[in-house]
Amino acid sequence: MGNNPDFLWDAEKSAHQFARDQRVRPFVEYQFAFHEDMAKDFKDLAGDTPLAAELEKLYGGDIKRVEFLVGLFAQQHADNEVLPSLMRTMVRIRLGSTSLSACCWANRPTRNSTRLMSPP
Repeated sequence: MGNNPDFLWDAEKSAHQFARDQRVRPFVEYQFAFHEDMAKDFKDLAGDTPLAAELEKLYGGDIKRVEFLVGLFAQQHADNEVLPSLMRTMVRIRLGSTSLSACCWANRPTRNSTRLMSPP
């Protein structure tokens, strides 16, 4: 996304591979789990920017395929905000609760006895 210097690329690649290996759910599922408005398209996620166009091409036009880490850092935010909405919500909940799963994941439907969420 152009926000890391070259010397961090290996670390970034490792983080993405780890998330894939651990089957981290897509970004929009986290928005759903944290009661955030889900991104409907790439402009909704990243604004009317070259990044939105690039992500749309990379993910074949399917916003529901955007990986968690990518969405987390691509999500647009106001100039006077340090963090985008989902990250702010996650930090706020984490600081106010010792058990993240008690407030978010536990209240969502499951499918086939796995912790998969079913956003609309």
